[in-house]
This record gives sequence, structure tokens and C-alpha cells, in this order.
Amino acid sequence: MGIRYKIETADDILARLSEKERPRLDDLCRQIRKEQERLQRAGRVLFERCITGCEGLCCKNVIADELITLIDFVYILAASSSSADDLLPLAEEEPLFTADCMFLKNGVGPCIFPDGIRPEKCVLSFCGDDKPIAGNIRSVHRGFVRLHRFLILHRPSLLLTA
Repeated sequence: MGIRYKIETADDILARLSEKERPRLDDLCRQIRKEQERLQRAGRVLFERCITGCEGLCCKNVIADELITLIDFVYILAASSSSADDLLPLAEEEPLFTADCMFLKNGVGPCIFPDGIRPEKCVLSFCGDDKPIAGNIRSVHRGFVRLHRFLILHRPSLLLTA
């Protein structure tokens, strides 16, 4: 699908939401952000190990298009101050093969997305024992499932053609 396409489609989906749908989407995004922030507090030691131990290995030598979904970009654009225009220049750096994630500051990190507003797979991936925070992980995942369900029910034509 490509990162550029996902960003543009997410922006289009947000632009097409009705005045009645937008507050519900914003509420779902607030819930995901709250759960991500809880996860990041509860998993602080694991997140620190990612930076100091493996130095963000899961952000290196990846195919970003396989990790970051259309739903992630809907969430990021809806929940942050980032616009599609902010992200599209970074999408130009999307390689054909595995490479460091194009959303790392200066190509090395940390992630350009603020804490609490990260793509689902990025915030739920740990290289250590995540059993102590399994409940937090499930809560974040459920938030993304609710967001996906909302979009499927309210904007199926946009998602099915994406």
C-alpha cells in the first residue's frame, strides 16, 4: 500500500467525517492515548531497555509499511498536532527494502511521534518479558480495535477501498 498512500487516505478519512462522527473518533483516540501513556508508565523499565539495551533495534532494518497501518495514521493525525503535510515529506524517504524507520528523528531516534501517540505495533513491541504489563498491552490493543470497528461501521467505503 505504501506509507504515502496511508497518510493521504487517513487524511481523507478524517476530512470526510461528519460533525456527529468526529467527537466519537476524538474520544476513541483520547482513550487510546490514555492507555498508551499508562502502558508507557507501567512498562518504563522495558522501554528504557529498548533505548539503552538494544538501542531501538525494532525500529531498525524494518519495512515500515508492514508495521504502520492505515488505522495508525488515522489515530496519529487525529490525536496529534501533526498533519499529513508534516508526514508526507518523511514518506518520500520510504525505501523499497528494509531500512531504519523513516519516523526516527535524524534517522537514529527517538521516534518523532510523541509518547502516547505511537503506531500500535510500535508501542506494543518489547524485547523483554512483557507479562507484567500484559493487561496494559491488551488495553491499548482493544483501543485500536474499537477505532477500527468505528471506522468500518461509519466509513466502510473509505476503508474497503484503501
